[in-house]
Order: sequence, then structure tokens, then C-alpha cells
Amino acid sequence: MKYKIIIPAVLVVALGASAIFWLQSTSLSEKNRPEDVNVSLETPSIQVPVIEQATNAGDAEISRVSKNDLGDTPEAIDSTKNDLQALSVQEKVSELVSEYFLLSNKPLKKDDREEIIVSLANDPDTVEFFETVYSSGITEESELAGQQAEIRVLGVMVLEQVQKDGDEEPILRAIRGVNSRLLDQDKTKGINLDLRDLVSAWSSNRYERILQNPTDEIAKLGSQTGDLDELANGFLAGMTSHVPKETLWPFLRDHVISLYSANQNNT
Repeated sequence: MKYKIIIPAVLVVALGASAIFWLQSTSLSEKNRPEDVNVSLETPSIQVPVIEQATNAGDAEISRVSKNDLGDTPEAIDSTKNDLQALSVQEKVSELVSEYFLLSNKPLKKDDREEIIVSLANDPDTVEFFETVYSSGITEESELAGQQAEIRVLGVMVLEQVQKDGDEEPILRAIRGVNSRLLDQDKTKGINLDLRDLVSAWSSNRYERILQNPTDEIAKLGSQTGDLDELANGFLAGMTSHVPKETLWPFLRDHVISLYSANQNNT
């Protein structure tokens, strides 16, 4: 009977100890759980300022993108046109001359080069500027002195485009201007070639009428020339691809060379 009483008592003590242990374990786990929850909840809020900073940095970077980075998009083209409109004639010519010769090494950019020529030919101020380049020259003190060779090369193409569009007077005034400078003993380097290139461009687009009425057509260039050789070379270069040599050589001898030689001897 004594042993029957002791056994239940031992069971009660063991069960009580187990309950106490379970309660302590639960309490400890509950204490740790809030800290884990707080970390996971705070993590997104920490990232928000970083995201905002990245967005602001991106906006700042976009604002620093240059026109060249935009490529050939419509926005870039419109921006370039607006910028050019705000420039002076000399600044506009300088910028487009640089652009033209940068594109000259890119065969696939032929249309872009032609667009530059057409845009300059359609601007009366730039056409007048190129006329002045040939009639007066570019001084060494000019801001364009470093580009004078390129400007004179491009000027021939611009004035030729004006002639193709129906107005030959600008290129004729340029030819007469160069002739006048040569007669005044202007020794500017390349001026003789300016005469040749201008006459070549004009005669290439006028060869039929020149052959039909040589006296009146040639008279448009002025009665005298400061360099007969380059004047004749200009006709030769401009008309060779259009006129057979059997016709061209007699024309040069009988009309160009003889006319200007006679005028030179009479002065």
C-alpha cells in the first residue's frame, strides 16, 4: 500500500517539471520572434532613399546628354537647326563646313552632305557670304582664316547649286570677283584654282548655251582675266564630260583663248 501512494506522487512531480520546461521554452521563443519580424519589416524602408537617389542621378545624367549623343533622331536634327538659326552667317558657315568635311570620309553619308549644300544654297545670306569670299578673299585676321581652303572648296559647290536652282548670277559675280583680284595682282594662295573651279562648275551646267552663243556667254565672265591658262582649264574641266574633244578644242582656241588674248593685247 505504501508503494502505491509513492508512484502517483512521482508521476505528478515529473509532469509538473515538464510543464514548467515547456512554458520557459515558449517564453524564450516569443522574446526572440519580434526582433526577427522588425528586421524584415524595416528592410524595404531602408531601400527607398537609395532608389530615389538613383532616380535623381539618372535624371541628372540625362540632362547632360549632348546633341551628338542623340544621333540622327528627329529631336537632334531639330535641335541642330534651331542652333544654326541663332548663329551668325560666319558661325553657321564655319559649323556646316566642319560638318561637311567630317562626313566626306563616310560614303554612306552622301545624302547628308548634299543636304548641307542645299541648306546653304537656300540661304541668301550665306550665298552672299560666299560671293564675298571670292570677290574679297578671307584675311589672315579673320576668325575663318583656318578654314579658308575648305570654305572656298565648299563655296564652289554652293554657288553651283544656286545655278542649278535657276540663278547663275551669284557664281558669275564670284568669277568676275576672282578675275578682278587676279588683275590687281592678288597673290593669295590658291586663287588661280578658285577661278578654274568656278568656271568649271558654271560651264558644266551651261555648256549647251555656251556652244550656241559663245561670244555673249563668255562675255558674262568679264572682258579680261588675270589667268588665261586657268580660265581655259576651267572650261576644259567643266565641258569635257559633255562635249567631244573634236568640238571642245576648237571652241577653246577660237573663242576663249583668242578672245581674252586679244583683250589683253588691247590694254
